[in-house]
Amino acid sequence: MKFTAILLPFLTTLALASPVEKRATVASYNTCHAEITELYPNEYSGCLQSGSVERVNGGSNTNTLIAITIRDGFAGQTCTLNFQDPYYVNGTRGIQLFTVGGPVTGGETWNERPFRNQHVGTFKASLPGTASWSDSTARSFLCPKGGTTLYFEAVPTGDNDAVFWKLPSGGLVVTVG
Repeated sequence: MKFTAILLPFLTTLALASPVEKRATVASYNTCHAEITELYPNEYSGCLQSGSVERVNGGSNTNTLIAITIRDGFAGQTCTLNFQDPYYVNGTRGIQLFTVGGPVTGGETWNERPFRNQHVGTFKASLPGTASWSDSTARSFLCPKGGTTLYFEAVPTGDNDAVFWKLPSGGLVVTVG
């Protein structure tokens, strides 16, 4: 009894003082992931349930064009771009992310695709977990209205680089919180 009476106030204080990790809410869903490869420049993949970036020994590239759509109910909140939970990483594990100037439909090829617009940043994929951006700049923006689709291209960095992910658990996501 004495032990419980002495320990209870300590545990209560400890519980109140301990930070509680708040998980970010995913505010997007994947509309289309289309892999394009330099080795087969006129072939299209269609929309896939996976994505990858890959370059081996400085050879041909495989990139992924990404379309993600913002869910309803987040307009006006602060959204952040994150990359999470690949199932395979090798080499530099680096991914450059660009916006693209046009829709991603699955019919794109290496030779026929939307143009790269702006460099968003470079991150290093973790297995498992959330990737770290190469600089300290948060990739945050004001969430657009629900149903808005954002378009990106994921590109490998370095001469030996491979990152593979499966949807919906991995890949590029927009989070709130």
